[in-house]
Amino acid sequence: MVASVRNSSLVVCGGLTSRSVLSRKCWMYSQGSGANAWKQVPGLRQSVRYAAACAVGGDVLVSGGTDKSGEKTDAVQVLDTR
Repeated sequence: MVASVRNSSLVVCGGLTSRSVLSRKCWMYSQGSGANAWKQVPGLRQSVRYAAACAVGGDVLVSGGTDKSGEKTDAVQVLDTR
């Protein structure tokens, strides 16, 4: 799983599910305006774990990690969370 902060929202992507399956899903936790809720946002193109993430403008960049076969990847994925 990888997490990044964009504005006042926390974005969490990838990692393992409760059944130890590698996930492409991404979720955003928003606070303010009474929201205080998680919502699913568009997922990763490639499922990864042990990746790095950062927010740049309105995007979250997810870089590297390992894929479902356990191989290291140098892919950079861009999530538009707007």
